[in-house]
Amino acid sequence: VVGDLRKSETDELELSKLMVGREIHERTYVEDKLPDHQAVGLELQNVSIRDPKEDVYHIRDISLQVHEGEILGIAGVSGNGQDALCDALSGYRRLSEGKILLNGQDISNTDARERIRLGLGYVPSDRQRFGLIMPMKLTENMFLKRSYERVWRRRALIDQKRLDAYTAEKIRAYDIKATGPDAVARSLSGGNQQKVVLAREVDLGSKVIVFDQPTRGLDLGAMDNIHRTILNEKRQGKA
Repeated sequence: VVGDLRKSETDELELSKLMVGREIHERTYVEDKLPDHQAVGLELQNVSIRDPKEDVYHIRDISLQVHEGEILGIAGVSGNGQDALCDALSGYRRLSEGKILLNGQDISNTDARERIRLGLGYVPSDRQRFGLIMPMKLTENMFLKRSYERVWRRRALIDQKRLDAYTAEKIRAYDIKATGPDAVARSLSGGNQQKVVLAREVDLGSKVIVFDQPTRGLDLGAMDNIHRTILNEKRQGKA
């Protein structure tokens, strides 16, 4: 038992503090006025995704712009095309019609690896199926999207010492509760698994980050950490 309270004498904030062990402040989002002529980080031009087997559209004729330093949220009932849109942005699903521009460059026909190289990060909705390889160590999961970079090579081998140090630094920076870089991903809580995905995607040097339900299935403390990370990336000019 961490507390004994009267219903009439407490509120949601106090209950939240008892649940996670620290104060969680209510966040009121105040829309910032973007500077004139702020660069467009991501643009969709008349994008449609059609399922040829079922002859239905997951999304149809979507056009939008996301500027540097801007957060754009897409809301709707689950299953109404949000996942398909995120998959298309990240390169895991082909468009039926339209274009996707990343920092003014058409990436509609590029693969996922090229989009990563050009500055696109992606946090999928299901971290266990699509964000991490659960039986693998944290070092290996952090290495997944950067294995082609020469910085991790030592002659013809992986520089394991450098990779371990890099992962340990991210564990500290993101307050990931893990025994160390050798911890297996499935041994972590859901919130800490999500922190690993965030650390990897943010540190890729991404200029645009796509989040698909980033707080899904997380407790209040983990949700607060995710929100802080997203807002911090926004302040640094990322879309």
